[in-house]
Formats: sequence, structure tokens, C-alpha cells
Amino acid sequence: MKKQLRDFFVFAFLLFQTLASSAQIKDILKAGGKVLDKSPSKLVEKYFSNAPITTSFDHAVTEVDLLGNFDPGSGEALPLSSLAQDASGNYLVVPGYYSGMNMSFCMKAGTYGPSRGDGHLYAPLMGPKSALMRNILENWQTKAPHLSQSTVQGLIWAIIARTDIDKMDIKYKAALLALLDKDDVAQLAAGSLKDKALEAGMNKLKGEIPSEIYRVFEAEKELRRLYSSASTTYEDLERYAVLAGIAPEADMIRPVSKARWSYHPNGYFLRMFPSGYSSTRVDVYLPYNVQSEADQFGRITAVSYPNYRIEFGYDKPGAGNTSPSLVSLKLTVEGVIRTVGLTQLSLRPDFLTTDFSFDPNAAPAGTRLANYAKWFRPPGGPLSFRVDAAGKRKAFNLASLALLFENIPESTLDKHLNANVRFMLNEAHNHIIFTNLVYDPGHKARVSSGSATDNAINSGPQFINDPIRNEDADHFINEPYSQDRGSLDLPNTVATPANRSAQRIGQSKPPKQPPWYDKLPDCPCTYKEAQTKAKQSGSGWMDCGKANQTYHYGATTEVRWKPNKPGQPGQQCTYDAEGNLITSGVGAGSPDKVSPQGCGPQDGIQYGEVRNFLGHNAQDMQTWENLPCWQYLRDWPANNGNKCATNPKNDLQHIRKLVGDMNCRDFTTLMENANNRTGISKKLKDFLNGNGSLSEQELIGELKDWKINSECHGQPLCGVIDQAIANLR
Repeated sequence: MKKQLRDFFVFAFLLFQTLASSAQIKDILKAGGKVLDKSPSKLVEKYFSNAPITTSFDHAVTEVDLLGNFDPGSGEALPLSSLAQDASGNYLVVPGYYSGMNMSFCMKAGTYGPSRGDGHLYAPLMGPKSALMRNILENWQTKAPHLSQSTVQGLIWAIIARTDIDKMDIKYKAALLALLDKDDVAQLAAGSLKDKALEAGMNKLKGEIPSEIYRVFEAEKELRRLYSSASTTYEDLERYAVLAGIAPEADMIRPVSKARWSYHPNGYFLRMFPSGYSSTRVDVYLPYNVQSEADQFGRITAVSYPNYRIEFGYDKPGAGNTSPSLVSLKLTVEGVIRTVGLTQLSLRPDFLTTDFSFDPNAAPAGTRLANYAKWFRPPGGPLSFRVDAAGKRKAFNLASLALLFENIPESTLDKHLNANVRFMLNEAHNHIIFTNLVYDPGHKARVSSGSATDNAINSGPQFINDPIRNEDADHFINEPYSQDRGSLDLPNTVATPANRSAQRIGQSKPPKQPPWYDKLPDCPCTYKEAQTKAKQSGSGWMDCGKANQTYHYGATTEVRWKPNKPGQPGQQCTYDAEGNLITSGVGAGSPDKVSPQGCGPQDGIQYGEVRNFLGHNAQDMQTWENLPCWQYLRDWPANNGNKCATNPKNDLQHIRKLVGDMNCRDFTTLMENANNRTGISKKLKDFLNGNGSLSEQELIGELKDWKINSECHGQPLCGVIDQAIANLR
């Protein structure tokens, strides 16, 4: 993050200089179609027209220059493996920044390995055999982990070279059968290259074929020969498949920053850093839904997220005050307020006070405004950017304010507070970018004026980040707390370089991860034991005292275990009035995907880690609010690893049909009112607490009587009772 906004203002990136387009510079390694209109021989076209995998730079069409060189530090990322996986093993992306190393493969023989400084953009896996290749990448670690990575890579090169399966060594035939079904293998066999006349013709024209094209042909030819020999080693294959040295600069289509992000059609940002061809660092980023506010003069007055708000105070409100002094910060976290004076720092943000078209030619050359305007040129391909001039002004002013805080010396402002302010400003800025990008593979992308007509033209059949167009999307990817932001399907993700002689890097699917809470420490069986642990220095345990009745109704006390590094999972244990561990129900403790660093609302202020606070809010608190309570209790299960005595508190298993898909807040409302409010019969109260029995008809009658007697009209309880009755019918 710390480099993003400086890059916006200081550098005029090569990306926006006059560059030849992909239409002007032919990608001579692109397979399929008329790849060599000026080739001396149609044999070349014939050879490459049926290439199994055709992914090329032409398919990397979702580059997001609007994020600049947004480059969070390595210590700011959560593990990619911390994301939940769906039934197919794909990661489900939720707000935050995630990073992880992934096993990968060279998808283009006869090319150079990744070079230092080369950027790689996202492209999908393309080509006649892409579905089969995807199956291999998907099945290796999930169904055939006994195969070595080198065996799988050798098999991939064999498919790319269109090797005759009947002539392949037994080792690779066995690998094929482990990774693919018989129909897939038969399909591969039908696609092998057996045209010796075509090979002979290519050999004859060697001197007339461009060297970068002939290298690919020659590598594939030699690979086909090698696969028929049982004595061939992996090193023999690699010698032809991977060229030594660095890809020639003359084969570069255009410069691409190493830190450049791509927009994934599933609704998040993605970038990849290959390390050789056998492993790749994969970064995924989805901005938090941080909202920003500005006054009528364009000055940023606040940035906020649920339960977390920063307000900015200035010295002189009024028109014409283009360079106001920032005199105060007001931080509000769950109702706890901290105010910080800034007068002594003489901070003057460089704000725009009027809307601006952001035409780089309309601003003085070399100014920060002119450089920043370059980032708002329309993206290419299926991406367009829909934002009005006021939105661009707000984005510029957020960037300007973040840059101001970045340049404040550590000795003059608390570094944790400064980091939190910059994080919130960055997220607010990137949220504007995210919500105004339109991915539309069905129409030619262009910048929209924001009119209804333009919006209709630019709205495509896939994902659109505009909340007013969510009916066009498969799910609400712009809902602040949607838990299904779109999956990361790694086998369909290719790291694609801008150099036509460099490797395309395919990604394997990682194995199914154990539950995220699997390695957390177990809860002590008694509160006394937990207090003893909390007193041990460096144990990570915290005695939080009185339990939070909003989220753990019925518990008396609680303790937490927090990890050494913010952003990691943590443990929570709650205890009843006798000090015994509560083992199930809403009163029980629940593990946290993102552990708080403290026990209460002071966490966001005292511990100075806003990423942690927002992550806990999004991944733990909002899931409690939004998921069916039975699902939350299943997926955030109370710990009883020490096999303590079973001790439920406000459990729902015995009234599962009555509760239905109520969230935990509604279920808590039901139980809290049942135990503390008049108007409910003793029979119904006992039944809800697990004592006694009632038929469904008796239960419906008791609930109706409770609603009448409680006089709850207009209160949440009435709605919850109505929901319970509906669930029973």
C-alpha cells in the first residue's frame, strides 16, 4: 500500500506512453487462427492451427492500470490458504489481501523462463485441449498426489507437443490414466501429430521461418522424439522445453509492471509472480467496502466501515480555500472515541475543489494532477470504467490525503494511527476503482458517461460491480458482506507474460485444506484453568472477564487466545456461572478466522491494527449476523478438544425446525426474550431451553399466545415469533 499513491503522483508510467498495440505487433507465438499472414509458408500456419493450448498475451485483457503499483508489503497479506474452499476446492474470495505460493507448470515449450522484472497478467486457459489440461491441473494434488511434479510437467509437455500416446513411455501412460478418464485419454490420442510430411516441410524451411517460431516447432519435435525412449530423463525434456537465458527484449510486446493487477471476472483483483516455472506466488485482493465522504468543496471529511470511522477536521471551511490545513482526526470504534490534534504538524492536503474531466492534456504537464489523470484512461478489452467527474475528484483527493500521511515523520504522529489512516484511505480509493469497473465480455469496452443509455450499453452478461445492476450478476458481488465473492479457480488461471518468447505459467489446484480452526489451542475445561493460562507471559491467552451477551448469550465469562501475527485465526472459550466450559449453542465460544487483538471495543484504537479489526468484522461478526445460525455454529464450532463435560447453553439442535434459517441474532432475540420477558408460558420457556415436549400444533399455539401476551408489536421479537411459526408450518 505504501507505494501505491506515491507511484500515482510521481511516476509517468511507460504503460501510458505511445506503445504499439497487440494488433500492430503480431504475437507470433499465438496458436490458432491466421498467425502468420506474412509467413513464407502456409505450413507454419497449418502446424500451429491445432495447438492444444493457445493462451497468449492477446487473452490477457483485464489488466487494471487504475490501481497503479498498489503493492502491499509482504507482511500485510493473509495466507491464501486461509480462504474458505468450496466443494470443488476453489478458494472463495472475501475482502482483504491474500498471498500464497502455488505449484505451477510451463504451458509453452521452446520458450524462456520468467525473467526478473517481467510482469505477468491473468489470462484464462485457452485452446482445443484446455478442458483436458484443466483436468490434469485440477486432479494432480487432489486425486493423484503420488505423482511427482516433474512427471506431471513432463506429461503436460507431451500433450503440448502432441505426442503420439501409443509411443509414449509407460511412466507417462500410467500418469495419464491416474489423471484423466479413458474418454479423455482417447481424445488426446486423436489429437496427436503424426504428419511426418508437415515436420519435413518445416525442417526444409528452417532458414525462412522466424527464429522464435522455429524454436517452438523444434522443441516440440524433439520432445515427441524423446517421449518414445524409456531412457529419457526429465533433464533431457527440460533441455528442449525451457530455453536457457533471458527472453529477447525484441520479443517484448509492451512493458508490463511486475506489480500490475488484473481484474478477475469473478469479482476481485489478481496478480502472479512466477518463481521459475514450478512455483508461483499468487496474490488476491478484494477491497473492503470503505466508504468516503467529502464536503461541497471536495475535501475528504470521513472514511468509514461498520463500527470504524475516521473524521478529518479542517481549519477554514468555505469556497476558495484550495489548501486547507488539516487540524484534527476523530477516530470512532464501536462507540469509543479518540481525538487527535494535528495543528502542530501544519498539514495541507493538495485537494481539487472543483470537478475535473481528468483529461491529462487539460492539466499542466508534469503536475501530479496530470500524472494521476493518466490512470483514468479507459481500460482495454472487456473492461470499462464508469465514474463521473466528481468521483474522479474524490479518488484524487483520497490519494492526495493518503500521500500526505505517508510523508509524516514517525516521530510526529503515532505510527499505528498513521498506518490505520493510510489503510482506510487506500481502501476507500480502491473501493471507488472496484465499484466503477464494468466487466463486459459481450460488448466493446468504453468509458461511460454514467447515463442510463451508456450503462445499458456497457452492462454485459457476466459480473458488474455496480450495486444497481446486481440483477445481472450471478450473485451480489458488491454486497458489503457477501460471503461468496466469486471463486478462485486456479487451474483456469494462467500467468501470461508480455514477451512472446517467454513461458505461460499454468496453476495447479491445491489440495483441500484442513479446517481453518484445526490447529488452534484447545479450550481449558474451567475458567480457573483459563485464568492461569492467561497469567503466563507469552501464552497468547487473554482473560476477558464478563462475556459479551450480544454474541454469546448465556455465557458468564470468556477468554481468548490470539496469534502472534495479526490477521490469523484465534480461539475463544466461554464459561457458565459455575466456571465450566460451555461446549455448544450460541452461549459457547467460537473460533475467529481473524482474531481480535484485544477483548473489547478498544481493540481498534488501543492495538492499532485496522486490517485486523475490519477482517474480524467481515469474516466473523458479519457471518454471525448473516448466515443461518445452524450453519454459523457448524462452520465456527465451539472447541472441546480437551473432552470436557458436555455443557450446552442456548443450543438449537432440539428446536431445529422451529429455528429454521434464522440468523444467530434472531435466535438470540428468541432465547433472551424467552428467559427474561413476561408473557411466555412456563411450558414454552422450558421447551425452548431443552426441557419437556410439545407437539408442533401445541408449539404453534404457545407461540401465538406468547406474541399476543408479550405486546411486542413493532419490536424484533414479533418478527422472530412469526418466523418460528412459519418454519413449523
